[in-house]
Amino acid sequence: MGLREDETFDIGFNLEKIIIPNDPNNIIPGGDGTYPIPNIYWDYNAWEVRVDAQPYLNMLSDLLKTNPSLKVEIRSHCDSRGSYGFNRALSKKRAKSAMNYLISNGIERNRLTSKGIGEKEILNNCIDGVTCFEEQHQVNRRSEFIVTDKSGNNK
Repeated sequence: MGLREDETFDIGFNLEKIIIPNDPNNIIPGGDGTYPIPNIYWDYNAWEVRVDAQPYLNMLSDLLKTNPSLKVEIRSHCDSRGSYGFNRALSKKRAKSAMNYLISNGIERNRLTSKGIGEKEILNNCIDGVTCFEEQHQVNRRSEFIVTDKSGNNK
């Protein structure tokens, strides 16, 4: 027979929680999305993990160890200086460098993917042909960490 008129149903469900070691709030509600690890920046034309980025990568490593079902994509970016092709290759090296750092801290390779974005996602007006200060370019030389799977499935 089915419903004869519109009805509203209240359905309760629990959100999955991701535990974050050393986080003041200690949880992020479930759902895929960007996990903000601050200060993962890169020197101009370089892909070596900087000393100031290591504590944040260690924090991400702790997060992944505490939550063994998480999988993460590392997306690295460049500023607009250099050619499009050069920046794409450089951003791939940066993402792989961050990934290798996490692997060296005991994170399984199959839980990580790396992607070089190049200069496609500039955060400010420092695009080709625009004069900017070094601090403005630095904003664009970053890496983001995105939860791609929290179920532990092999996708």
